[in-house]
Amino acid sequence: RFDLIIVDYHMPGMDGLQTIAIIRERVENSPEKLPVLLLHSSADDTLIKKACVELGVRNSLVKPVKARELHRLLASIDETGVPVRETPTRVTLQSEAVVASTKASRKITILIAEDVPMNMLLVKSMAKRLLPGAEILEAVTGLEAVQMALQHPVDLILMDVQMPEMDGLEATREIRTREERTGRRVPIVALTAGALDEERGKCKAAGMDFFLTKPLKSDALRGAFKLFLD
Repeated sequence: RFDLIIVDYHMPGMDGLQTIAIIRERVENSPEKLPVLLLHSSADDTLIKKACVELGVRNSLVKPVKARELHRLLASIDETGVPVRETPTRVTLQSEAVVASTKASRKITILIAEDVPMNMLLVKSMAKRLLPGAEILEAVTGLEAVQMALQHPVDLILMDVQMPEMDGLEATREIRTREERTGRRVPIVALTAGALDEERGKCKAAGMDFFLTKPLKSDALRGAFKLFLD
C-alpha cells in the first residue's frame, strides 16, 4: 500500500495520465485512498487541469519542482490520504465534471472493439470516467464486434481499425449491411493510429461516422460522446 504516488506527465511509451488511468482501473482505489501528485510543465497546464478532474488527481506541481512547494503539498495530506486543503479553482472544476458526467450517464451502452489489452483498458477507463453509468461491452475481434452489435441495443461503437479475423472497416461494412434490414443505425467511431486523409477516407467509405486517432485523448473522446450521445 502506498500513501502517495508521484507521476511525471512526460514519460516514454505511456504518459502520466495514461499511467494513472490504468492504476485507477486495476487497483480500484479512490482518490481519497490513493492520492496522486502529477508533475508537468507550464505548457501543459490547460490539458492537465481537465484530465486531473477526470482521474481524481487533486494535486499537481509545475516543473522544475521547488523543495518548498513539494514539502508544503506533502504536509497537506493527512494520514488518511485526503488533502487537507484544495484550491477553489480545482473544486469548481471537479463539480462541473460531476454534473456533466451525471447528465450524460443515462442508460447508455457502448461497445469497444479493440484487440490490444492495454488499449482496451485505456479506452474503457476513459469511457467509464466520462460516463460512469454507461454499460461497456468489449469485443476483441471484428467478427465479435459485429455479433455483439447485432445482439445488444448499442448506442455507440468505438471501433479499432486494425483487428484480427475481420478488421474494423470490414466489421463496419457488415454492420451497416445488416442495419439496412432493421432501419436502425448505430454511430461508429473509428480508432486508428493513422491520421492521414487517406485513412479518414477509408473509414468514411466503410460507413464510420467519426474518426479518433491513437493514443486516444480524453478530450477527444468527450467530444465524440457529446456529438453522438447528448
